[in-house]
Amino acid sequence: MLAASSGPVSLADVVTELGIPKSSALMLLRTLVAKLYVERDADGRYQIHRFYRSSRDSWVGAGRRGCAGWRAPLMEDLALAVQETVIVGMMTPAFDVKIVEKVPSPREVRYGQQRGNLS
Repeated sequence: MLAASSGPVSLADVVTELGIPKSSALMLLRTLVAKLYVERDADGRYQIHRFYRSSRDSWVGAGRRGCAGWRAPLMEDLALAVQETVIVGMMTPAFDVKIVEKVPSPREVRYGQQRGNLS
């Protein structure tokens, strides 16, 4: 919700948009602020932290494209370290998992999941 907004939003906006109790929304926002994912301005409104808004390859709302810069090297290192296939999946709006990248195991016998939706 914050990533999709065009500017800072109030606590009331979050409550209305998400349809959750004010106390729950406040606790979620406080956690996001404490973890530096969200910042609160002088008027008490919230928005995605400027680091994530200004990053050239920002992961916020970027989907598959957003993690392309770190995904392949990290996955290759991990596959070598654990000697297993490494798969990155993303949740779809239908709550399915779509496989977007795969690095096969260096072993001869390996797991062979294809890209696309998991059934």
